[in-house]
Amino acid sequence: MENAEHLIPFVGIFAIFILPAIVLGIIFFNYHKNKSRERMAMIEKGMDLTEIYRLEAESKNRKVDRTDGLQKGMIAAGVGLGLFVGNLFKNIHGFNSGVTMGASIAFFVGMAFILHYIIVGRKKQKEEQDQ
Repeated sequence: MENAEHLIPFVGIFAIFILPAIVLGIIFFNYHKNKSRERMAMIEKGMDLTEIYRLEAESKNRKVDRTDGLQKGMIAAGVGLGLFVGNLFKNIHGFNSGVTMGASIAFFVGMAFILHYIIVGRKKQKEEQDQ
C-alpha cells in the first residue's frame, strides 16, 4: 500500500483524459458502423445510391427549431443566477444553503421558462401576422 501512492496521478490522468476518449471513440465507432449497415441494407433492397444520398441530404436540411438553443441557454443562465443568489443569501443572511440554493434555482429556472414562452410567443405571433 505504501508504494501505491505514486500511482494516484496516473489514475487521475486516466480517469480525466483517457477514459472519456475511449467512451467517445466507442460511440463514434458504433455510429459509423450502424450507418454503414443501414446503407448496405438499402443497397440490398435495391435502392439507388443517389436515392440514399438524397435521403441523407433531406435529413440534414430539416428545419431546425432555433428557439431550442435559446431555451437551453436561458435555463443555464437561470441555474447560474439561482446558484449565485442562493450563495448570496447563505453568506449574507446565514440561511440554510441547501434550501436557498434549491429554491433560488427553481425560481430562476421557472422565470427563464416564462421569459422564453413570452419571447417565442411574440415571435410566433409576428410570423403569423407576416403570413
